[in-house]
Amino acid sequence: MKEKLKGALAGMGAPGILFALVTLFITVLLQPLGAAIVLWWRNFCKVPFREIGFRRPPNIFIMIGGGILAGVALKLFTKAVVMRLLGDDSLINVHFQYLYQNPTAALQFVFLIVFFAGFCEEIVFRGFLFQRLIKVLGNSTTSLVFVVIISSVLFGIPHLRQEFYGIVHATIVGLTFGTLYLVSKKNLWLLIVTHSFYDLFSLLLIYNGWERQVSTLIFQ
Repeated sequence: MKEKLKGALAGMGAPGILFALVTLFITVLLQPLGAAIVLWWRNFCKVPFREIGFRRPPNIFIMIGGGILAGVALKLFTKAVVMRLLGDDSLINVHFQYLYQNPTAALQFVFLIVFFAGFCEEIVFRGFLFQRLIKVLGNSTTSLVFVVIISSVLFGIPHLRQEFYGIVHATIVGLTFGTLYLVSKKNLWLLIVTHSFYDLFSLLLIYNGWERQVSTLIFQ
């Protein structure tokens, strides 16, 4: 019975698809629980760590440095160029203005960024979801394009509370993260660092009140 359940959850029949959907739903409600479920699933089904992106980087210092630069550069580019071209004139993220000059809230948010977003979300939306989608769609170039698109849309939808441009922004970031994940040969550690520093730099801009200046660097 146990072996049959393993096969069902590791495969992409009805039980496997249902399990993946439930895991995504739980992740939207509580990221750590979703990540814990993925790690349980990996252990129960004997899925190798490398299949969900946990690969040893060739050079850990280059990986960390590259992740930091990628996260900061992506934030600057999306804030100053992409979102402005898409018509987002809000200039600041109104949902997180409580962090402005608020050291207590900012320090608490650092933990949330690194653990909830950087670690937990990447395990689910890149590591787990890519493994599941590739099982269904295959590993061809065309299939991988669809994997990146589907995973990015699913990553963007939970940002509904940030309204339309929040969803668009998260989807674009998801497309970038997904592409980077594939380019890095599915190295999840790089994505964890990149995602963490993307959000940490966002926090820095909000805390210091620099969002307007960055938003208008290119387009006034």
